[in-house]
Amino acid sequence: FMSADHHHNFSTTIALTNDSFHISSINNHNAQVIFDENIHLHPYELPESSQWCYQLIKNMISLHCSYNNNFKIKKTCCFDFKNKSFCNAGLQYITFLACLFSHANMKYSTFHDVNLDMCEIKNCNFDNSEMNFISCVGTNFSGSTFNNVKTTTAQLIKTPTKWTNNTLKYWFSSCNKRNIIFTFNTISDRNMKLKGINDILLSLVDQKVNIYSVRQELLDFLNNDLYKNNGEILSYKESIMLFCAV
Repeated sequence: FMSADHHHNFSTTIALTNDSFHISSINNHNAQVIFDENIHLHPYELPESSQWCYQLIKNMISLHCSYNNNFKIKKTCCFDFKNKSFCNAGLQYITFLACLFSHANMKYSTFHDVNLDMCEIKNCNFDNSEMNFISCVGTNFSGSTFNNVKTTTAQLIKTPTKWTNNTLKYWFSSCNKRNIIFTFNTISDRNMKLKGINDILLSLVDQKVNIYSVRQELLDFLNNDLYKNNGEILSYKESIMLFCAV
């Protein structure tokens, strides 16, 4: 875990080993070490270590947010944010790898250049948030809501490997218009590509969004040999051409 506090010009790093915490703080301007210490844990305390680490990080985040309402974590792995609130938070240039956000409150928050790879983000509320340049490889968004999400730039850096209605409702909502990047080249599995194409086309047509602007991108994918003999895909191609001609 790393916290970069630009207001006080220092960075704090917390690392959890098998039997201790390692905590260090440095001055961002001259690299002077302000604090550097190992905190050893007794064997009977080890089951509590993850909770200690969580509480310490949570306190640092809360303290930092109290004056600038912005998370400054750079990277955190395998962390449990279940039932936690990120409401009205600003998350920028952060990597969450294999983290759990089950039933987390993400309302009215800003996400910019955020990696949510291999995360479980089930039953979370992203309503009225702003999301730009999001990576979500292998992430499960089942049960999450994305109502009134605002976007200002291209959305999908990497394609999710699990397609759900709620995910598509966000990625292809009418307010996004041209702000879509299709990167199916990140998926090697043919069946998954077909499933993704099916879901995207259904979502675009069902929601009556302006798909004229993304027609050529879709057709480029659909004209690939991968889909040549797929009857369902061919019917979607015809639907797209008709829909765009109206």
